[in-house]
Amino acid sequence: MSRSVQRLEIRAIRASDFEELEKLSKHWGFPVPDVESKLYFARGVVVSGDKIVGFGLARVTSEFILLLNPDESKRLRVQALEMLTRVGVRSAVKVGIDEAHAFVSDSVFADILKKKFGFVDCEGIPLYLQLE
Repeated sequence: MSRSVQRLEIRAIRASDFEELEKLSKHWGFPVPDVESKLYFARGVVVSGDKIVGFGLARVTSEFILLLNPDESKRLRVQALEMLTRVGVRSAVKVGIDEAHAFVSDSVFADILKKKFGFVDCEGIPLYLQLE
């Protein structure tokens, strides 16, 4: 039995796609993205005929990189973490960024970021891609 090859195409997101995009987002437990946001610099829908196979967005976000001196006391490192995070948050908001990511190797510092700044655990597997 032969299978027909389905042709995939990528195209711009249309207003008529929003209902299906919302269903896909909810299925995966992902918040429905505001595809009109200026933070998205690339958007597309992959279709097979008139059926959406998937959609993707590339978004400007920020990552907080805070390197603390392990030779200093925990108290001083916590203070430095808080000061640097405040600056990062203010600076990100100032340029229109509405979220930040932090990859933390010390659970104490992770707890501080959660309690004092509202960071939350991410679901999924964090991945990294060096582009250039």
